[in-house]
Formats: sequence, C-alpha cells, structure tokens
Amino acid sequence: MKNYLATMLLSAVAVTPGPVVANPINVSTFLACPGTNFSNNVITNFGSYIAGYGEQSFLSTTIPIYFKSEHCIGDAPRSLINYTNFSTSYDSVTGTVTCSYQSSIVSEPLLTVAYTITNGKGGIITSQAPNGISLLIPIGSAA
Repeated sequence: MKNYLATMLLSAVAVTPGPVVANPINVSTFLACPGTNFSNNVITNFGSYIAGYGEQSFLSTTIPIYFKSEHCIGDAPRSLINYTNFSTSYDSVTGTVTCSYQSSIVSEPLLTVAYTITNGKGGIITSQAPNGISLLIPIGSAA
C-alpha cells in the first residue's frame, strides 16, 4: 500500500505543469553621458573620483542619472576642459553603461564614468555614439 501511494504521489508531481514563463518585452532606453565643457551636465574632478549627471530616456520620460568613476583617478588633471566624449559601452551581464573621455593633451589619461541601470541586465545595444547609447532592455522575464 505504501508503494502504491508513493507511486501515485510521484505521478501527480510528474504531470503537474511547471510555472508559466512569460516572454519578456523589450523596452527601448537611451542614456546620454555627462558632457564636457560648455554643456549643462559635465564631468567634474572631485579629487578622488570623476562624476557628472547624464540623462536616461525611458518610456517617454527623461530623468537625470549620476555617472561616477569606478576607481581612484589620482593622475587626472583638476580641470577637465581638454576632455571630450570618446566612447560608450554597455555590459549586459551587470547592466552597466560606461562613458569614456579623451583629452586633447596626449599625456592626460583616458577617463571613464559608469552608471548601472536598475534591472538593466540582459539588454542589447541598438546604437551608440561617443556621447550616448541606445539599448533594448528585456522587461517581464521569469527567472
């Protein structure tokens, strides 16, 4: 009798459908890097890090986002007036967007600032420029 009940229970578990997995929808977002020189939102040297406000456009809404360097920038000049936007990148594993800046003076270091998108993992790049990047981010997928 015990074997019969165990077999019935195991059979019931085996035929019970699993959780329904929804197909995610892809939502478009654009992230603008902080600017340099003569723009409203510029990168600034704060002594131990570089940072500045950029913008994220998402579902017809634009919000300010804070980009910050990920490591100490001891060799960066105090004034960043010689720097211009150089490139953007996106790491889909971490959801991090990185903006790079290059100086017109060769001896000055390349600078980077980064912003991690909340729930921004697994996206794909649709376009990118030195001052911004467009992504498709999957929303609503089951883990």
